[in-house]
Amino acid sequence: MYKIAPIAIFAFNRPAHLRRTLAALAANELASESDVTIYCDGPRNLEEQRLTAATRTVAREATGFRTCRLVERERNLGLAESIIRGVSESLVKNDSIIVLEDDLITSPFFLRYMNEGLDVYADDSRVASIHGWCFPHSVPNPPETFFLRGADCWGWGTWKRAWRHFEPNAALLLRQLREHELEDVFNCNGAYDYTSMLKAVQDNKISSWAVRWRASAFLHDLYTLYPGHSLIQNIGMDGSGTHCGATEKLGVSLAPAPVHVMRQAVQENTAMRQAEMDFLASLGQRVMPWSRLPFLSNRAQCKKLCKDFLPPVVWRAAKKLRGKQDSAPGIVWQGDYPDWQSAVTASTGYDQDAIFTRVRDAARAVRDGEALWERNSVLFHHAEYNWPLLASLMAVIAGKEGRKEGRKEGRKEGRKEGFRVLDFGGAFGSTYWQHKSMLESVGSLSWNVVEQPHIVTCGQAEFTTDILHFWPDMETCVAEERVDCILFSSVLQYVENPYDLLEQAIALRPRAIILDRTPFADAGERITVQHVPSEIYKASYPCRWLDKKRVLELLTTEFMVSPWWQSQVDPSGFSGVLALVR
Repeated sequence: MYKIAPIAIFAFNRPAHLRRTLAALAANELASESDVTIYCDGPRNLEEQRLTAATRTVAREATGFRTCRLVERERNLGLAESIIRGVSESLVKNDSIIVLEDDLITSPFFLRYMNEGLDVYADDSRVASIHGWCFPHSVPNPPETFFLRGADCWGWGTWKRAWRHFEPNAALLLRQLREHELEDVFNCNGAYDYTSMLKAVQDNKISSWAVRWRASAFLHDLYTLYPGHSLIQNIGMDGSGTHCGATEKLGVSLAPAPVHVMRQAVQENTAMRQAEMDFLASLGQRVMPWSRLPFLSNRAQCKKLCKDFLPPVVWRAAKKLRGKQDSAPGIVWQGDYPDWQSAVTASTGYDQDAIFTRVRDAARAVRDGEALWERNSVLFHHAEYNWPLLASLMAVIAGKEGRKEGRKEGRKEGRKEGFRVLDFGGAFGSTYWQHKSMLESVGSLSWNVVEQPHIVTCGQAEFTTDILHFWPDMETCVAEERVDCILFSSVLQYVENPYDLLEQAIALRPRAIILDRTPFADAGERITVQHVPSEIYKASYPCRWLDKKRVLELLTTEFMVSPWWQSQVDPSGFSGVLALVR
């Protein structure tokens, strides 16, 4: 009989997820013989203390294991540091370990498979880890277990001998991948841009431990054992909390029977390797053809180079010819409907829960340092700023600071003023996260998102920080304290009465209103149906191309209006404008 490996579980601020993870693990055959350590990360701010405290209560109540120990971090380490430190600490005293996070549901056969794998390959220096999750695939009669090069992160186990190869220095890993000409194979022949993730870690833009673990294994030509049928489901990818089906591309069913580990040659299974590449390619993070050139490492740099070298008239003509291709690939606007309700009827509709789940999961990845920012649930690992929007925000800040300087000297100083933004329809703060590094110099910044009730509830529970806040409506937000700026970014076109909404914003008397990424018709307005490609999320819904003259008339009643700018990421016709109080 083999020795039962200890289990490390990493938790943070999701008590409900942790409770389900522990319950599923306790249902495993070997749970009562297993020693469990739950590492609970500390809160990032005062608002998170309630959730982290509730998570620790769930951890203390865990039952069904031989022993259960709780490690409570006093400060917030972040997911990467928490896992690296916890695994390293455990392997000081143990030869092997099984690692889970607080949103992973295990099959009842998970612990048997993991312990068998850790025992069978304990002394095989070419094996980096045993993995419990298997990516979605359609391979007929897949092998019971198979090897792929590298390492993975959803329900895994390793040994002290293998973890010694873990290299936390991303710059060193990148250099060694280049020196050994491993970038292509590391990126699964271009199917997924792991190299850009590693660069983002190097530049302190994200803090992913998993990509460094993968790179460390690649550089030492190590392999990971996978089950042909998954023994893990990630409930962090689904709004219902029961399975991953709502995200479509990450959903898997748990293996219906035990997965047995029999020793086999440590070499990559070619059929499963191809299946993995097909799966990764479907996620939309391919390596761009120009990324080999240092001055064209991403699409943004390629566009910048074109702007720098092409005459303005040629660049504008190219953009006009390109049309809708400037927006997310595949987004189209069709029809010319007489009224909003006609467009609603013509829309195929969409699964709001699925869209909410996709956007929330992307926001979690940004929050946890796995990506730098997201837009419409698509993750980005490189910095890319909306410069006209940033310039507008800075203009409002400069104007406010100028008024403060002009006040009479000697006035008794009260509470320190900050800069307060109301971001209407801002999801989980995507615009804030995209520009966070540029906004850090703004003293006492307060970014307030007004959203739909279910987004507000989730935002207040999971994403609130000292800066980021969530409100159910504009009036409630402004009642707390006057806002300096109301931002409408890619939102007015999707509400039934945009002009009424704009009037409501004006009546709240902000110092400025900013419109961004808003479509305007050449004359009057146009009501269409927007179709979104399935790789983002499957949806079609009404979209209004606004009447610019009418919007301008509303704004000029109270504001001075800047020249319009064209959206950097949308097709021709999408514009932005800054309206400053007179």
